[in-house]
Amino acid sequence: MILGAAVLASPTTAAEPECTPATARAATLDDIIAERVHGQCVTVDGIAWRRSLYPDVAAIYAERRGGPVKRIALSTRRPDPKAPIEVSPDMTVGEFALQSEQWTGFEAVPRRVTVTGKAGRCRGGAMRGGEPDQLIGYRSFSGCSSSGGGMSLVGVATEVAAFPVTRLTPADATPDLIGLSPLAPESVWTPRFAAAADAVFAALASGKPERWKPLFGGPWLASADHQRIAALLNDKKAPFRAVLRSERPSRAIFGWHFYGPPSAADRLASETQENAEALVCWSDRADAARLWPIAAFDADNAPGRPYACVRITYSMGNGKPSWRAYVEEPGSGLPEPKR
Repeated sequence: MILGAAVLASPTTAAEPECTPATARAATLDDIIAERVHGQCVTVDGIAWRRSLYPDVAAIYAERRGGPVKRIALSTRRPDPKAPIEVSPDMTVGEFALQSEQWTGFEAVPRRVTVTGKAGRCRGGAMRGGEPDQLIGYRSFSGCSSSGGGMSLVGVATEVAAFPVTRLTPADATPDLIGLSPLAPESVWTPRFAAAADAVFAALASGKPERWKPLFGGPWLASADHQRIAALLNDKKAPFRAVLRSERPSRAIFGWHFYGPPSAADRLASETQENAEALVCWSDRADAARLWPIAAFDADNAPGRPYACVRITYSMGNGKPSWRAYVEEPGSGLPEPKR
């Protein structure tokens, strides 16, 4: 089912046919990445998110675990960025929001899309009428490097599927995609982080800034961050609200790893380090074990999450323990599945 479509103009020359869904050839992201369709008009399916096009949800998680990059930069800009979006009398608010999101590269919400456009290298500005060395779509995680490396797709038409893209959970993710693992009970770091987590929870549950502010940096906590944390604690839709009111919430303390689960050698090395970092999450759900985040970017405390999380950095420099807690800002992860 298609919610809507946006058609964007693309510069053409008299020597080449216009790139449209009717004239495009079917391709895959692998075709574009391997430059098998360089400069051609193609139609490709994928997941659009933050100005990138991924083949599937698994590719998003695999990359953040240090896996191979399987995405390209996606440009779906209006021909004239200063021109207002045309609104027809029968356009709904949702349709307008969807079109607006397309112009920004699906910045906030990932969507399954079918895109038609010109495939090419990131430094291919001539494809859309710019200078030959113009950098297309560069942005962190866009699929283009700052030096112009990578491949891109300059979209001329985008169809958006109705069903949403949501985060993976421990219940539906394969082991190779899970980037968080509970700290081992026998680790020297486990009781340290557990004690810090107890202090953070008690301070947040008190609702008193004078109790929790020192744990989040004290005088080094920026005013904007102080206001953001306070807003999260008072937001009825934020996960902290339910968790802090729960009598016996579940808790998990995670470490994160890249390139696979930590080996015995990795675990041994971490025991002697002076510094460590962990992600602590709480949930008021009885089935929390199957709902925990599998990646740090999903521990963003967005409304609707079945868990609330803080990140804690811990130091044993000179044998003296010190730590600080951080609360991540909502919006970094994938949307929550409906249950």
